Amino acid sequence: DVLKISIFDSFDLAMLSDMQERQSNDENKAIVKNAEYYLELATERMKVDESGRFDMTNKDWDYVVENINKSLDLDSDFLLAYLFRGNAYYYMQEYRKSMKDYKKITRVPKYRFESAEKLSVLSMAYIGLGNAKVELKLNPCREFKKACDLGEEFGCEAYDKACK
Repeated sequence: DVLKISIFDSFDLAMLSDMQERQSNDENKAIVKNAEYYLELATERMKVDESGRFDMTNKDWDYVVENINKSLDLDSDFLLAYLFRGNAYYYMQEYRKSMKDYKKITRVPKYRFESAEKLSVLSMAYIGLGNAKVELKLNPCREFKKACDLGEEFGCEAYDKACK
């Protein structure tokens, strides 16, 4: 399904940008490093190959969520961790929990998304939120439109498919 796969398309750039910025602050370096370690443990279980593409079938979601929770316990502002946990909950069919994590990202002040890579995290959160709403038989149009307005092609496709 195009909408589900699209959530992960820009992760490598977004993750690299987020990690580089987070490590630049020396006083938080150890905490950030440990938070990133747990997120990396979680995402390794989702990778299908070295290209960075993700395979979302038959995964150990409890392991993924457990490690992302450890990451967020260390750093509650780690937006990429919320995105991954939202995606994990989505694939566990815990749509309300996934929506809570995606909403956490969409409520962050927009200045935190100054780069194109970080905007892709925000747009992916809107797509994830829209996908969860589809599963719950709620209207996803606002979320898909916001993703589209941020320049996310999959958001535009999802909007056209679900809302026109």
